[in-house]
Amino acid sequence: MHPLLGEVGSAGAPRPGSLLRRGLPPLVVGHRGASAAAPENTLAAFRGCWSAGVGWLETDVQPTADLVPVLLHDDELDRTTNGIGLLRERRYREVAGLDAGSWFGPEFTGETVPTLHALLSELPADGRVLLEVKGPHTPAELVAELAVIRATDTGSRVWLHSFEVEVLQELAVALPDSWRGLLREELDEDPVAACRTLGAASYHPHYLALLDRPAVLADLHQAGISVVVYTADHPGDWAALTDLGVDAIITNRPAELLAWQRAR
Repeated sequence: MHPLLGEVGSAGAPRPGSLLRRGLPPLVVGHRGASAAAPENTLAAFRGCWSAGVGWLETDVQPTADLVPVLLHDDELDRTTNGIGLLRERRYREVAGLDAGSWFGPEFTGETVPTLHALLSELPADGRVLLEVKGPHTPAELVAELAVIRATDTGSRVWLHSFEVEVLQELAVALPDSWRGLLREELDEDPVAACRTLGAASYHPHYLALLDRPAVLADLHQAGISVVVYTADHPGDWAALTDLGVDAIITNRPAELLAWQRAR
């Protein structure tokens, strides 16, 4: 472990509680914000969640070449900005000047790639962020991201998850009492054991993988592990997942899922 990771955690790890719903409707989590209505991972998409009454959003963090944590899903800039090339090869000054909105619609021209600091500084008091540490990270990159969370005093409102086993291992050492979620495209043979090994409090599979093996949800819940699924956008799937008893649904259509829950 990089010594700075220990320093980041030394002030006391956040204790954000549990996602277990215990019979309540699943939490609604906006995937990259309200990304069916606004360009993903922009402040417009995040504000779309909050204005619709959705307190939870999911986003992706990774660093620029000069270690500024920004919110972008892809390794490359090409799909969601007017830039080209790898994000991690660009300094923040270059990234800050890119247009991250016009690809989605002309009304979003001028939307930028937000920094993690910008999002957390604007986070409402009742807002929560499911923050995916995107891709492999060096210790210095993790330090930069954790330092923003500490500087904005949002540790209890930021919930970290990742596909990267090494990232979760580093976080377990740096922030042993923090909440961490394990992302998976396919289910592990033993999801409970996978979470136990990494100290993960929550298991985050693709929703279709869970629907293929629904019995694992009871095993996870019995072990006190919450289940968050991604990315379900249709009422038929919302109904199946709700009836199954998942704890949260990540969706590109958070306002619609919230309205569906209220009408059900």
